[in-house]
Amino acid sequence: MGALSDRSRSSWGRRKPYVVGGAIATILSMILLAWVEELMKTLTRFSYGDADDGGFGKVVIVSAVFWVYILNISIQPLQMGLRTLVIENCPISQQQQASAWASRLTGVGNIVGYLAGITDLSRFAPTISVTQFQGLCLVASVSLAIGVSMSCIAVTEKNLEEALLPTGDNSSFSSYLSQLLRTYRTMPWKIRRVCHIQFCAWMGWFPFLFYSTT
Repeated sequence: MGALSDRSRSSWGRRKPYVVGGAIATILSMILLAWVEELMKTLTRFSYGDADDGGFGKVVIVSAVFWVYILNISIQPLQMGLRTLVIENCPISQQQQASAWASRLTGVGNIVGYLAGITDLSRFAPTISVTQFQGLCLVASVSLAIGVSMSCIAVTEKNLEEALLPTGDNSSFSSYLSQLLRTYRTMPWKIRRVCHIQFCAWMGWFPFLFYSTT
């Protein structure tokens, strides 16, 4: 996503289209994941009539897994764009402070999310029949939309034309993969070890979260 946005020619900037697009895709995937059972039930009745419980349950599981993957893919351009905006638009003397504040706000968001998870959200919307998971997805979607809107309005990308990288034959998807491989091979071993730890932690932590919530 970073390599693609480096060559972006959008009038909005290099990063904002990826931030907005990632936010929209993330919100849609969360909503569809939260209402996957109702959605598949509607589609099944429309296409085949009433389906047996066993077959319908498998369809819901497969659909839910699909939207989980789409959610993980959608959040990548969003995270990349927001982090890059901090680096590219803050002076070097303020980057450490800006990153620290971003980490603080992320921590506050995590705390609010956990508090919302142990709160009966249906009490706040008695006229709407939603499950706890659906309520959490709605809260996350609204919060994400507000936060991204504020960031895009408040931040102006600087020196757009000067920062653009040239496009050409080396802008294919395979060239991006080759660039990533070359970067991995030439990076310092300490940074590479951090990447290994992050990769293994990501692969272990997210399945644990899915398991613990089901």
